Amino acid sequence: MSQEQRLTERIRKYWDQIRKENTYPDIKQFNTSIVEDIWPYCFRISVDKGGSDSFKYEYMGTLLIDLYGNDLTGLTINYNMKGVMGSVIHKRMEEVYKTGMPQQEEGHIINKQGKMVKYRACVLPFGNPREGMTHIVVCMSHRAF
Repeated sequence: MSQEQRLTERIRKYWDQIRKENTYPDIKQFNTSIVEDIWPYCFRISVDKGGSDSFKYEYMGTLLIDLYGNDLTGLTINYNMKGVMGSVIHKRMEEVYKTGMPQQEEGHIINKQGKMVKYRACVLPFGNPREGMTHIVVCMSHRAF
């Protein structure tokens, strides 16, 4: 099994563990120290439920900052934005938001340095019954060619 598969599988197993019998776990249950070696491959998004269909990057792992070519922390992205690297992942986040179910994604993108990057991503919802879905965590393993 490749390292990329293990990263996404491990974070999904951790998500299942903290979710228990709930639809999805509360972000307060998510302990980054448990997935410390995976966390640089992740980003955390808060969900804007104000009708604007957007996500705000709250955290972006160092290895994804390198991949994307910049730190998107603090940036708000809506579903329809084009030209932002990772827009295919944004579509998966939209599916996760609409269905409340985790999603897998794999493929390739061209990074800012012009290299082809193969990736595998796991997109996981977080929230609670009172507020609904509040966050999405994406783990994205990748390799540049």
